[in-house]
Amino acid sequence: MLLQTFVKEWVALRSSVTPSVGPVISCHLCNKSIRDISWLLNIPRSTVLVGFITKWKQLGTTATQPPSGRPRNMTERVSTC
Repeated sequence: MLLQTFVKEWVALRSSVTPSVGPVISCHLCNKSIRDISWLLNIPRSTVLVGFITKWKQLGTTATQPPSGRPRNMTERVSTC
């Protein structure tokens, strides 16, 4: 019964959410608990919380961000042997 309710809510919400936002964020916007989301999608709870929801709240996206800091200076090393 919980799964049927979830599917109906997810289908209704999916049309109003951009396609780049995945089912984890859609469930979160439907006020599903982290435990329910992890159970429904078979994803560990820590991944749901830190990997998706926290990242989405802070950055507004779940896409991979470029690393911070200056890029390393890549020079060719000459071997002395």
